Amino acid sequence: MSNTITVSVSAAVTFGAGGSINGTGSFNVTQAGTDNIGNVQNIGTSTEALVLGDVTTIGYLFLKNQDATNYVEISLTNPVGAEAFIKLLAGESAFIPTRQTTIYAKANTAAVDLFVAAFEL
Repeated sequence: MSNTITVSVSAAVTFGAGGSINGTGSFNVTQAGTDNIGNVQNIGTSTEALVLGDVTTIGYLFLKNQDATNYVEISLTNPVGAEAFIKLLAGESAFIPTRQTTIYAKANTAAVDLFVAAFEL
């Protein structure tokens, strides 16, 4: 029996004048593979690859910066620099549909704990 990946994403902003914008999406994906990983990786101030374990056919990536002060940048290139496509401030998270198998991270100022969850298709 196959595993099912269930994805739910939502965001909302409410304006002081009473207006709002909401975006939601959800879907299910039948997982052909069986490999997944969820771990906390300590990301230093030098570029390092995210540890994805045995997940080789990546489909989805969830990241959460668990630091209370410092941000972490995410990139497809080594070293991480101005081309970083994600900057997670303290406490922020991101959900990324991706097929990239090597993704890099670098913390700003001091090391951060980054929760990394990767789901194989």
